[in-house]
Amino acid sequence: MLVASGEGLSSFGGFLGAVVGAALFLRRHRARLGGRAWRYVDAIAHALPFGWTVGRFGSFLAFDHPGKVTTFFLGQQYTDGFIRHNLPSR
Repeated sequence: MLVASGEGLSSFGGFLGAVVGAALFLRRHRARLGGRAWRYVDAIAHALPFGWTVGRFGSFLAFDHPGKVTTFFLGQQYTDGFIRHNLPSR
């Protein structure tokens, strides 16, 4: 399913929206951009990993993804008292 609330694929909705928005922008401004359209694509490709890292770090600090219970040293203690991986897992 492409759009599924609560299925652990929230980043994909953002990626899909960004791709659609970029495609519409480039299509609308193609004549004005000429051959410079790839500069926009390069800027997005360069900025994407940094933006995703900042967003993922924010989720980590907010305890947004309580995963499975663990004894691993990088686990975080949640309010329920269990130490869990802070990532979506099933």
